[in-house]
Amino acid sequence: MFEHAPALAAQLSEESGASVRRTALRTRNPAAKADATEQQVMGGWSSAPLGEDGKPRRWTVHEGDQYRYMRAILTMPMCLACHGANIAPEVTAAVRPNYPEDQATGFAPGQLRGALSIRWDEAALARSIRNGETVH
Repeated sequence: MFEHAPALAAQLSEESGASVRRTALRTRNPAAKADATEQQVMGGWSSAPLGEDGKPRRWTVHEGDQYRYMRAILTMPMCLACHGANIAPEVTAAVRPNYPEDQATGFAPGQLRGALSIRWDEAALARSIRNGETVH
């Protein structure tokens, strides 16, 4: 499902001036390793990734000259083929050469899989607002 995610994130980052990425506490791709703030936020979501409204948790903050936004990504049933506890040997054989230190397995439906993480600096955010883009 997410085979196009890195290219999409790069495109969104370029268009918006923001840094758009997916991250997780247990990564497949080491380049997606969470920073300290992301680790802290996701750590707080681990036992309850859904908010009171039944939607994935969200977090926003203004740090210095940056605005940050995160949204929880939950493990859906379709994710289990690659990220579940019982992965087919041919899937493991396809993943392992590219990600020998894969930690993103053993998930169950509804668990926190990771997060969408976006950062804007004040200048990029001001440009987005001037250009009529909506920031959620």
